Amino acid sequence: MMADAEKPLPRLVVGVNKYSHDTSICIARQDTGEVLMIWSKERHSRRKHDGGDIASLLETALENLQLSLDHVELVVSNNHHFRVRPYEQAPKQLAWSAHLGHVPETYTSEFNLLPNAKHKELSHHLAHAWSAAAQAPFDSGLVVVMDGMGESFDAMASAEAGGGAEDASYVSDLRLSSSSSSSIPRD
Repeated sequence: MMADAEKPLPRLVVGVNKYSHDTSICIARQDTGEVLMIWSKERHSRRKHDGGDIASLLETALENLQLSLDHVELVVSNNHHFRVRPYEQAPKQLAWSAHLGHVPETYTSEFNLLPNAKHKELSHHLAHAWSAAAQAPFDSGLVVVMDGMGESFDAMASAEAGGGAEDASYVSDLRLSSSSSSSIPRD
């Protein structure tokens, strides 16, 4: 039997809502799906509806779990007002925006960008629906999302027309109609 120090540490999936109000993270084991921590930034900063980046939140969460960024295998982001990955994949522009004071310096932190992990991105409304479906104790059912915000049809259509169909890291509501299954993707 392996000693605790020799046991392989878990690979993690980090679910993220950032760059909007109510920034939050969910950290789960990739192998079992066990949720290790769910944390809202407002509970960390003590500022109601705190938003923006996840740098200090994720750094503290991983420290509390005695894990590191090296354990993060996959990041799943929800785009609330704009696509997250294209925004984060322009590091010079992001650094320049931080230098000018348009965004906090922590936007460029490795704890916010998670550069060594794979990234997937869901539309805002799919993030709501799939978070409910994943936790539901039913084999089948219907999830209805009624929300006052999120991305518009035009934004989703633009993403699909501008290469979204080839961008497997982004899933919008428009993909559901062309999908053979509406089940939660597992890869």
